[in-house]
Amino acid sequence: MPYTAAASTIVAQMLALPEFARVQALFPEAGLDEAMLLEIVGGAADIAEGVIAPFDTHADRTGCRLDQGRVTLAPGHHAAWAAFVEGDGQPSKARRNGAARGCR
Repeated sequence: MPYTAAASTIVAQMLALPEFARVQALFPEAGLDEAMLLEIVGGAADIAEGVIAPFDTHADRTGCRLDQGRVTLAPGHHAAWAAFVEGDGQPSKARRNGAARGCR
């Protein structure tokens, strides 16, 4: 199941937790409701699908190396991370900044 499709299911399960109402009561100023949870979990799902998943297969095939105490990551790893950081963690910005470029 794609991550974005699972987001609403994850949020529904979170809302059904007996302790969730207690968390909401402890931090009312946070505005932690279904809409906010969907935004948080949906954003994480977008990043997983749009930035991480396109890089996974390449990274798994290439792997990383440990040479004299230094780890060398798969080519494209630094570009994916930089795109994520430049996009302030926002999936659409990370994709526009080329997070998966050269990772296939």
